Amino acid sequence: MKKLSITQENRPLVFQMKKAICLLVVALAVPLLSSCHQTDVPSFKYKIENDEAIITSYQANMDEARVVLPEELQGKPVTTLEENAFYQHKNMEFITLPQLLTTISGSPFYRCYSLKELHIPHNVKQIDGNPVFRCGSLTKITVDTNNSCFTAVDGILFNKEKTELIAYPEGRTDESYTVPRSIEKIAVDAFGYDPQFKQLTVLSNVKEFPEGNMFVFPDDITLYVELNSAAEQYAKCHNLNFRIINGT
Repeated sequence: MKKLSITQENRPLVFQMKKAICLLVVALAVPLLSSCHQTDVPSFKYKIENDEAIITSYQANMDEARVVLPEELQGKPVTTLEENAFYQHKNMEFITLPQLLTTISGSPFYRCYSLKELHIPHNVKQIDGNPVFRCGSLTKITVDTNNSCFTAVDGILFNKEKTELIAYPEGRTDESYTVPRSIEKIAVDAFGYDPQFKQLTVLSNVKEFPEGNMFVFPDDITLYVELNSAAEQYAKCHNLNFRIINGT
């Protein structure tokens, strides 16, 4: 191939060729950059999937009492908290979740012992299990009134139809609790690690229970159940203390 020499006559052509090559390199690099997992906020580890940001872990000072999560990371909306994302952030008392959050995976606040309250924004559509398992100071869960999938009553988390009990705050100091009549299912880990109550009334409306024992320390709790109910069978199957009562 004949070597192209730069002369006054062909100089514009050479510059145009260089410019075209540069533009091609940039064009090829853009998709690669957009798919990279970059971290432009030092406090967080996250990944970008389907134009959405997923927080995988929180790296800030563990003495921080208040945490506000960003609405966006790398220009993408924060939609998901992964399981254990805030594992053992022991001094965090309050956290503000992004308004565009849709998914809370597993228990992202596992062992956040000082967390006192959790507010679920209106866009959350999926909560996998008890998000506040082992949050011993948590006394209240609230849900945005416009949320179409979840609700909270007296600080306790339910699905919107109030047929499933999802999370009972471990920091509540009540010595007894009666599962509402509308509840048909008690979710896995709904009562957390060590609820303060000693008496739990589960009437015949509840038909579905976790496969294993729903209490970590079952010897400290007595179930009050109706005769021949699913709750009675559950208590017998898992060697739980129970007493038969007349439903009201």
